Amino acid sequence: MKPAGVRPDRDDLSLAQQSAIDLLAAGRNDTEAAAALGLHRVTVTRWRLYAPAFRAALAERRAAVWGATADRLRAVLPAAVDALADALAN
Repeated sequence: MKPAGVRPDRDDLSLAQQSAIDLLAAGRNDTEAAAALGLHRVTVTRWRLYAPAFRAALAERRAAVWGATADRLRAVLPAAVDALADALAN
């Protein structure tokens, strides 16, 4: 077990857990992730709710995904506002 505040290591998780994290971070729910991996839904749900290393790695992965998405949104926002203003003006 790692001390508090130490970043989770994906090597501490099984291949199935790492794959479940990827699927969940991509927007799949527990049932969909479990089915894709040939697992019971309850297994993925238990990992997500009760396994500290899994929860930490999932949170980190989701933050990375959402951070990249937010960066893309910020990049296109000026063009989107200009297009919306043009559409409203016409």
